[in-house]
Amino acid sequence: MTRGPATRVTAATADSAIDRALRRIVAELHDGLRHGFFELTITCEVVTQARRRLTLHAGKSYQFVIPQQECEPRPIPPDSCNGSGPDDR
Repeated sequence: MTRGPATRVTAATADSAIDRALRRIVAELHDGLRHGFFELTITCEVVTQARRRLTLHAGKSYQFVIPQQECEPRPIPPDSCNGSGPDDR
């Protein structure tokens, strides 16, 4: 049985673009902390169909195109340093 591209589901397509971008950012942060030095730059621009192109520069460059609907706010877990959340001022 052969499957066409429309029916194929892979781990890469099952995750959202923003989740992949966040995992890469965290991985680069951990790697830099392990080495003891690093430079990390994140830029974002609006591209066609109101999507966001997120570019991460960390030795290499990584690009993620994030659909507009994925840019909606998400709950943010409490800050692990002091236990406060974004609404605790």
